[in-house]
Amino acid sequence: LGLTTDVTELLVDFNNDIDEATTKSAIDKIVEDAKKKLDEIKAAEIAKAKEDAKNEIYEYKKEDETNLPEIVKVKEDAKEEIKNTDDIEKINEIVKAAKDKIDEIINNTEYTVVFYGLMNKKLSTQTVGYKKAATTPKMNATQKGWNNSIEVEFLGWNIEADTLNAVTSNLEVRAQFKVLKATTKISI
Repeated sequence: LGLTTDVTELLVDFNNDIDEATTKSAIDKIVEDAKKKLDEIKAAEIAKAKEDAKNEIYEYKKEDETNLPEIVKVKEDAKEEIKNTDDIEKINEIVKAAKDKIDEIINNTEYTVVFYGLMNKKLSTQTVGYKKAATTPKMNATQKGWNNSIEVEFLGWNIEADTLNAVTSNLEVRAQFKVLKATTKISI
């Protein structure tokens, strides 16, 4: 709104100056000055649009940059494109395209999560989207292993639930157990 007000006031002032001018050369000078001032206002508007666009891109999905470094590349490329244009409409298109590309990276990123149980037996392999939850396999509270010579209690997984609920890397998840009873058979 401030920029529109500046231009409107400037045009009113120049119009009044032209009305008061008495020679063609005075009018030509007023028009020349008006063009220069309008160019300055336009340059300031473009500079502000570029700065705002760079800030918007910088902040967009910033929390995901560590896990998805390709987002940083998209942002750097967009900032370079913004630097090289003086068209506000083009700047807005660059911002939208960068955001769309970042969203595409996030939506198309998948990880493999493998769950292992007693005796390192593979229980499940899952493909999980970025920051999506892996589904933990159902585990019995107690289990027997090694030819029934050991009885264990399932305690949980070696990976925290927060990590399993928002996967950001490939994971190997192992069941953790407490030994309840162990027997050994001795042959003589």
